[in-house]
Amino acid sequence: MAAGQVHGKTVANVVIELGRFVRPRGLGTLVASDSGVLLERDPDTVREPDVAFTSAERLPPGSEVEGYAEVIPDLVAEVASRGDSRYEVYDKARMLLGHGVRLVRVVNPRTRTVRVHHPDLRL
Repeated sequence: MAAGQVHGKTVANVVIELGRFVRPRGLGTLVASDSGVLLERDPDTVREPDVAFTSAERLPPGSEVEGYAEVIPDLVAEVASRGDSRYEVYDKARMLLGHGVRLVRVVNPRTRTVRVHHPDLRL
């Protein structure tokens, strides 16, 4: 189910702003939704973050990943959809951190807020 235009516009803005910082410095790979990240095998767990950044240390520059990425991103930005409850977003952030994502930013376009989650903060 499509999340809607506000969601898509917010994702695009996050990608644009992060891209302005990441690309000129060659810091790593930045992808938007639909790319998929394989978090674990047997059973396979795949998630599609709205925005994911993987550092050049974890994914060498120029790497072309066919299918789902098997390298855990350093940063994930999730945009809360209109139908998402606070608990759903919290659970998603906690799950991503539990699989090695170093920083999760939850962007809420309705409240115009960004919540930052990382392993050292109690969720």
